[in-house]
Amino acid sequence: MARNAKGNGSKPSHPKPAKMPNARSAALMAAPRSGVAVRMYRQGLGDSFLLAFPRGSDRPFYMLIDCGVIIGQGKNRPDIRRVARHIAESTGRHLDLVVATHQHWDHLSGFVDALDEFKRITIDRLWVAWTEDPNDEIARRLRAQRKKLTMSLQAAAARLPTANRINQTGPAWMDSFDGMLGFLGVGADRSTEKALTNITALCAPTYCKPGDSLRLEGAASNIRVHVLGPPHDEKKIKQYTDKVSDPQTYKIGDATMETQAAFLAAALGQDDGDGSFATYPFELREQVTRTTARERYRRLWKDAFGHPREWRTIGLDWIRSAATLALQLDNATNNTSLALAIELGQSGKVLLFPADAQVGNWLSWHDHTWKDASGKDVSAADLLARTVLYKVGHHASHNATLRQRGLELMQRDDLIAMVPLDRATAKKKKWVMPWPKLQAGLVKATKGRILQVDDDKPASKLAAWKKFRQVLTAETDLYYEVNITG
Repeated sequence: MARNAKGNGSKPSHPKPAKMPNARSAALMAAPRSGVAVRMYRQGLGDSFLLAFPRGSDRPFYMLIDCGVIIGQGKNRPDIRRVARHIAESTGRHLDLVVATHQHWDHLSGFVDALDEFKRITIDRLWVAWTEDPNDEIARRLRAQRKKLTMSLQAAAARLPTANRINQTGPAWMDSFDGMLGFLGVGADRSTEKALTNITALCAPTYCKPGDSLRLEGAASNIRVHVLGPPHDEKKIKQYTDKVSDPQTYKIGDATMETQAAFLAAALGQDDGDGSFATYPFELREQVTRTTARERYRRLWKDAFGHPREWRTIGLDWIRSAATLALQLDNATNNTSLALAIELGQSGKVLLFPADAQVGNWLSWHDHTWKDASGKDVSAADLLARTVLYKVGHHASHNATLRQRGLELMQRDDLIAMVPLDRATAKKKKWVMPWPKLQAGLVKATKGRILQVDDDKPASKLAAWKKFRQVLTAETDLYYEVNITG
């Protein structure tokens, strides 16, 4: 079950928030009579969703799911501080619940770069995944591995400029590597770990496990939140692809990741964190360095390699390992995403917020059942069939939405998709988003009812999309908002 960090699940106390400086305030976000209002902020390639549920009093129940934007986001989108300030004003500086889904900068950066805004907000409850629980053995192992990999990649990043000059690696490749590291933040003071520390300092967290069904205390009594993932299973967390998923995906086992991590640490002569340094993968007498290579392999150098700049040594091959490791760390972190299905009472309608869950996370949902508002056992397939709003995972990338056991099970005629994607930024980082096959699947499943951060044009010329646009609650440069009736 979900567990509060203080061990009792009680509502934490908070100091009275400081007064905001004088400024024109946004109107309070309203909730419909039944159901929920869902607001997707348009800061760029990053997630920030504000939900307003009705309750007995005039003030809605406000739930925030993530607040972040990718490093290198184009300047054509609203600043994350503006988003955080608008959240504060739209909620009367009082959030009933904050959900921090996983440690990626494009989901948590607001808790660093706009921390002063969040310090002015009263936060009643905070939900994070069980993977952040300091008392969970599997979580501790995952964090230790993550820390070691992060140290290796940061060391590699520090060496890349020199390696680039020596090995003539193209700038595009370096940009791609930097883009992957950007998911971790920049430095100790602007990292995902710091973001999580900041938000947990404002409110003690509850650690959520798959199979939990949680109530929104204070909101309408018939609203339930079913915790789908991440799986409490290391193997499933490290399953990034599947044979029945898009054939463009890839699959690399944990053993490969461990081997490459060790190779990278050895090549860099990296401190393992306990004061000792990694050993090189070859005995000293067998090592070929730039200073010894010319003498030891003069003839080979001349006959096979020609110009000295083309000479490759084992001391530079760590570059490729760094690239692969960065991608794997990104995938593993995505699979620790806190994935939620929000059930709107007796109507049975579901809002699906999977964060950036990938294949192992998605597949694990089918291992559990939950109690719905009527007390009936429901499966993941049941919840997917009830889904009326899908927050598209990982900015519509190729391996963060399942096909047969995911999107194809969402068969309601009123399905809406929300995509936190700025294509210009994705293109700059050389990421194919949205993935063409997924985009086609979304258009088919929603009949074109797709809201994307950077797009105010129809996904298709379908009449259903035009009708859908007419019932949008709000559409500004800062956010899209829709009402889902209960």
